[in-house]
Order: sequence, then structure tokens, then C-alpha cells
Amino acid sequence: MIIMSTPQISPAMEGIPLATSHPGLTPVNKRQKAFGISLSRFIFMMALLFFALKLGANQPMPLPEEQLRVAVVLSGGGTKGMAHIGVLKALEEHNIPIDYIAGTSIGAIIGSMYAAGYTPDEIAELVQSTEFEYAAIGHIDDIYRQFYLESHPDPSWINLYFGWEDRLEPQNVIRQNIPSNIVSPYLMDFLFMEYLGPASAAANYHFDNLFVPFRCVATEVEGPRAVTMRSGSLPDAVRASMTFPFYFQPIEIDGKLMMDGGMFNNFPVDVVQDEFQPHIMIGSVVSDNPAPPKRDDILSQLQNLLKHPTRYEILSEHGVLIKPNVPDIAVNDMSRNAEIIAEGYEAAIKKIDNIKMFITMPVDPLDRELKRRRFRHSIPDKIIGEIHVNGLNSAQTEFVLASLDYWKLPMTFDELKLRYFSLLLNNRFDYVYPYLQYDPRTGFFVFTLEMEKRREFLRSFGGNISSRQVNQIFGKFEYARWSKTPKTFTTKAYVGNFYNNVSGAVRFDYPGSAPIFLEANVLYSKWEYAGNSIFLIEEQESPFLTQREFVSRFTLGFPIESNIRMELTGAYAATRDEFFNTRNFSETDTMDKSTMRPLFLKASYSKNTLNRKQYPTKGRAYTISFKIAHGVEKYTPGTTASQRGSAEASHGWAEALFQYKNFFRSDSRFNPGFSAEAFFSQRPMFNNYTATLAMARQYNPFPVTASMFLPNFRANNYLAAGLKTIFNFSGSASIQAEAHIFQPLQTIFQGPAQKPLINDTSPKMRPAANLALVYHTPPGPITISMSYLHEERENLVFMINFGFILFNRQAFM
Repeated sequence: MIIMSTPQISPAMEGIPLATSHPGLTPVNKRQKAFGISLSRFIFMMALLFFALKLGANQPMPLPEEQLRVAVVLSGGGTKGMAHIGVLKALEEHNIPIDYIAGTSIGAIIGSMYAAGYTPDEIAELVQSTEFEYAAIGHIDDIYRQFYLESHPDPSWINLYFGWEDRLEPQNVIRQNIPSNIVSPYLMDFLFMEYLGPASAAANYHFDNLFVPFRCVATEVEGPRAVTMRSGSLPDAVRASMTFPFYFQPIEIDGKLMMDGGMFNNFPVDVVQDEFQPHIMIGSVVSDNPAPPKRDDILSQLQNLLKHPTRYEILSEHGVLIKPNVPDIAVNDMSRNAEIIAEGYEAAIKKIDNIKMFITMPVDPLDRELKRRRFRHSIPDKIIGEIHVNGLNSAQTEFVLASLDYWKLPMTFDELKLRYFSLLLNNRFDYVYPYLQYDPRTGFFVFTLEMEKRREFLRSFGGNISSRQVNQIFGKFEYARWSKTPKTFTTKAYVGNFYNNVSGAVRFDYPGSAPIFLEANVLYSKWEYAGNSIFLIEEQESPFLTQREFVSRFTLGFPIESNIRMELTGAYAATRDEFFNTRNFSETDTMDKSTMRPLFLKASYSKNTLNRKQYPTKGRAYTISFKIAHGVEKYTPGTTASQRGSAEASHGWAEALFQYKNFFRSDSRFNPGFSAEAFFSQRPMFNNYTATLAMARQYNPFPVTASMFLPNFRANNYLAAGLKTIFNFSGSASIQAEAHIFQPLQTIFQGPAQKPLINDTSPKMRPAANLALVYHTPPGPITISMSYLHEERENLVFMINFGFILFNRQAFM
């Protein structure tokens, strides 16, 4: 047994009788012997006694063993609070008892995990996991991404949702679309429920019954005032305590809106004293009060408005304050968790001797482990027996239950997790919060969802602003009728000097264990290829090629896995290409006309985990598709044609396409990538060389090429591959360099009388390269790029661009 708190008696005083305890105390009536002590000896003894008492005064008063109780208090402080884990680890290693634990914000997260029976090492493993890192930034792992629910990407910048009642109230639309939080809380909510909910049930929803009694502090928004959380749902209490204003969405507990406890009490020493009356307090502090506000610093003004001053001290004489030397980092920066945990451990080790001075009875590690095991053994198995949905009508509730495969109950948390996040990524909800309640009658948990559906109307705006000829304005209007079988009606419009389009679509979704969707759409598109690129203020030349097409499609789709989908499409198209056979034409010349009215049947198998719709930096995507087509070509020559009479021909063919893109090191600043494309077809030669080239597939290795007509990168059969190197300056800024080769298996060239001919003996390889500086803003990317295209009329292409160079798919692409 280690006894550290008893004052030590000086060796010089050993054997000196104490007046109140020595059995041989001199009677009062025998004063003459007492006066026999020499004056010098008396002075020497008194000096030694004073010195010994002075030493003892610097030591804490000893505490009776049977009354000794130790509380640990953990401050808020964002990611810096990971140091608390190191503090707990050091305390356990040195057998310091922890009888109570409390915290605010990140302190509540770490403290609740410890109170729920997790060891410091297990807590460290969790907070350093990819899943926890994703939760901190609001990212849901790609394994839950429901690619089959995603529509073709468009160049939208901003989305505004509104209800029918708000259609004539623009101020309401704007107010309702201002986000109350920066980070999506969905993953964090589920993790708290998964890791803390079962322990809460084992404690019968009283925090005194946890492995270690626990308290945390939250702020009630209406008032506002600090609230001590001592019972109820442990996940809810912690979620309320850590809900930093504007960062995470606040939650309701008993009808009251709750958020970060650090606004009023970021270091709840007083709460611990009032709730537990411990004899010893150990505090871990990683935060400070905000600096005084500055007139030109809005952040400092907000910090002082939102955060009341906190006393980061322990007033009790039996207390130790630990202040880890942690770096000043962003509230959600998880990249240095291991370093911060180590700082907390080192800081606690430096104070461990001070702590031991108070401890008269260290905890037996075997007893602590036995207690932890007993508590963990009392935690119910994580099995869901019932699912309840609140806040939706009966048809919408049935859709949610079908999406969660409720007929397969009971199910494990892992089984629920996949279905749950797949449901959330439907993007049909404004608010979702999960609750977990244990039912002792069945031995299963009841999973309850509080939900608010997203408003049914959507307006989207976007486009592209460029130094080239791809400036455009984009608008979308969508109505989502959400019921047991959701229906979505969409119209889109593109207006620009290169691309114009109007389209309409309707989609039906059928949820369940084998979900499918049916979609029908019609669209009209027009592309105009001009001879110059319009740099900033240059006037655009007349187009040498104009392509128009009307397409109607019907698609059946279904998921193979969460991010893989299969589509079967039937389509009818009416295309009209108008072109000059030379770039040297006059205003009096008329264009050749080539029309085609094909029917298509297409099957495609595709996967997509790319993180962005343009200029991605991580993920993987591939497509394998097969198509058969049949149609009638009609050709009418213009004034630049060699042929003078019209012609008509019937064509039928089959084709196959493979596209692949992969980035290999998504967790690194330096991220290499690889892409490949193969196209094989029996596409015929049309009546005219230019008509054949216009119908041939073009290889577009980077965005700008989609706005250009590139004869040297068009073929009916080809192979292509590229290497890409990305250096990420931050999550938003990167420099991207790529090089590609295009190898046609057959070269289309012009023969006599402008007839198309095929050369398949020695087709020439064509290189292409691109260097781009990319910065992703919330609306869209800003790019400065330089491209090289081998042997093209415009082989060096410089572009400054804001937005997305995205168009609807062409019928022959």
C-alpha cells in the first residue's frame, strides 16, 4: 500500500516526546525539572519543530480511506480534447481510482465513452478510425452511396427547396434554405447511438448506473441556460453537449432545443461538486476563454457572444489540474489525434506524483477490469426488434420502412446501418434523428426515427463562365411527390453560345430489398462548333458544324451493390447535322444536311465513387455498356459538297464501350490516377466524310475537349489511356497534371468526292496533355488550365473557367 499524504517527521525529532501523547508526561507540579532544560536546547528543539510543521503545512491533509472518492473533469475544446484520452490512460496505468467522470463537448464524448465501459485504448482506436474522422466532417462513406439513385450530373451551383405555400414568398424560400449547420450530423448521430445506446440501456437510463457515474452539460437554447444531463438517453445527452453552434444541427430533448454546453460551462467542476461531492478532483483542460473581441474580427465577436467565461481551475485543495500542451488546430482536424493523445498522456505523467499524494488507496487493476467486464456483460446485444417512424404520413412511413427492409426484423446494427445510410442519401429529408430504446420484454431494441421530409419543390441555378465559347446559364425545376412509390418530375434548360437544351423527365422509385426505378425523358439539344474559341471579348465566328437532336428514352435501373447500378434503356432519336465541308466558307454558302432516325437498345453496368462531378481527386468509376441501333440516314448536299444529289441509306450496328478511372491514394496529398477507355463498334460509313466524322465517337480526356470538335480524336474503334497526377494543397485546392494517348484502330479519312474511307493498317497514335490549377468553391470549381491536343487546328488551349463544363449525353456518345 502506498501512503503519500501523511506529513513526514524530521529524523531530528525522533524520540522527542509529544506533550499530548507520551505516556511519561511530566506532572504540572514538578516544574523544576522542566526548567532544568537549557535555554539553547529549548531554542534548538523549537526551531526543529517549526521547520517540521512548515513542511507539513505544504502537504495536503490526509483523507480517511473509507471516504476517498475521485472525480475526473474534462473540458471542452474541439479536437484538442483528444488529449483527455491520454490523461485517462495515464491515470489507469498508475492505478488512480476514477469514481466519477464529467465533461463538456469533446469532454462529454470522451467521458461518456469511458463511463460506458470502454478502455482508453479502445476510445483512442475509435477516434483515430476513418469512420470517426468522416463523422467529424459530415462525410458518409462511399460504401453507403446509392449510385442508382443519382441522376446525370448537371452544372447547378445552388439548390433552393421550397413548399407549395412558399411559391410566392421568396423571402421564406431564402430563409428556409440558409443552413443551420455546416456539417451533416447523420454519421455522428448513428455512432453515438451505436457506441453509447446499449450502455445507456444497461444503466437503465440513469447515468449513476454506468460503469462510472457520469455527468455532462448542455445549453438549452430557449433562455438560454446550462442544463446538467444526469439521466435519459446517453447518446442524446452527449450529442446535445457537443453540438457546437452552426457546426452541427441542434437536437430536441423533451421538447427543448439543445446545443453545446461549452457556451455556459466548458469545465463543469461545479457540477461535479454539486452532484457527487468528491474528495479529490482531477481536471484536464485543453481550452481557454476567447480573447477580447476586436472591431475588425467578426470571429472574435461571435466567440465572445456565444461563449460565457469559464473558470479553468479547481478550487479544492485536494485537486490537480492537468493542462496538456496541445497545438491550436481546427475543431474538426483529426489528422493529429495520435499526437494530441500522446500530449495528454505526457502531461498527466508529469502530474502523477502530485495526484498520488492524495491517494491513500490505489485501485486494484484486476478489480477495475472485473468491474468493467461485469458492466459490459450487462449490456444487451445490439439487435433491432422494432422500427418506428415519427413525423411522416402513412405512405411516406411505409416507404421508409420498406427502404429499411423492416420485414427482415430482427436485424443487427450492421445490417441496419447499410440500409439506414442508403435511405438518408435519398436526399428526401430535412431532418433525421435516430433514437434507441431497449425493450426488456422482448430483449431487443426499438429503433425510432424522428423525420421531416424535404420540401417538395426544387429550383436549381448554375452554368459556366469561361474565357472560351462554353459560357452558359443553367436552370432546373423539380417536383418530388413522395409516397410509398416516390415520383419525381424534372425540367432542365441550358442556354449558351455553344450548347442549348431543354428536357423533361419523370421517374418512379420502387423501394425494398430489390429496389428498381423507371424513368422516361425527352430532350432537345443543339451544339454549335465554331472555328474560333472566343477568348474573352472576341466575336464568335459562324459555326462550321451544328448538331441537333431530339431523344426520347425509357430506362429501367436497379442497384447491383450500393455504388453499382445496372440500366436497360430503349430510345428513339432524331438527329440533324448541318455542316460545311470546308472551314473556308462564305455567308452565301449553304450547309449540307445529314439526318438520322435510329432506335437504340442499350445495357450498361457502372460504378461511381468519385468525390466530385468534375475534377475529382479521389474515388473510382467505370462503365461497361453494349448498344444496338438501327436507323435511316438521309443526306442533302449544300454548296460546299462535291455530291449534287440527295441520298438515303439504312444502317444497323452494334457497339461496346468500356471506361475506367481510378485514383490510388485518396488519403495523401500526392494522388496518382489512371484512366482507360476502349470503344468497339460496327458503325457504318455514312454518305459523306464530314457526316461520318460527326457521327463518330470522340475521346474527351479532360473537360475542355467536350466543347471542341476534334477530328484527330474521333474514331469508330479506338483504345485510349491516361495518367494523372494530383497534388492537393488543401481539401479544395489542387494542381492536376495529366497525359493521355489515343490510339484509333481505324482512321477515317476523306476520299474522292468527299466520301469517307477507312485506314486500318497503320493508324497513328495521338497524345494529349492538360495542366490545371483547380480551386473548388461551394458553387463550383475555378480552373486555370493549359491543354495540348496533337495535330489539331487549335493544339494549344488556354482556359480560365468558373463552373462546370457539363452537357446532356448525345445520342451517339
